[in-house]
Amino acid sequence: MQSDKAQSVKVQSVKDSALFRPFAYIDGNWVAADSGEQIDVDNPANGEILGRMPRLGRVETERAIEAAEAACRDGAIILRWSEPTS
Repeated sequence: MQSDKAQSVKVQSVKDSALFRPFAYIDGNWVAADSGEQIDVDNPANGEILGRMPRLGRVETERAIEAAEAACRDGAIILRWSEPTS
């Protein structure tokens, strides 16, 4: 379900709009909500709509948690905040 307001969303905080993805990253894939629903992401200072994201439910959340747990069990690299990445 999309409102008229959502149809005219401008992604202003990303210089290259091709980088903006209105999906969730779960188990190595960009996915929409199973329901197809999205919610507006707004700037709380002025109410301007910055973008949209999927309205994930319980099933998608459980899939994301299971994928994260599997990644940890399988030895995925987890960096501490204090460690440099380069």
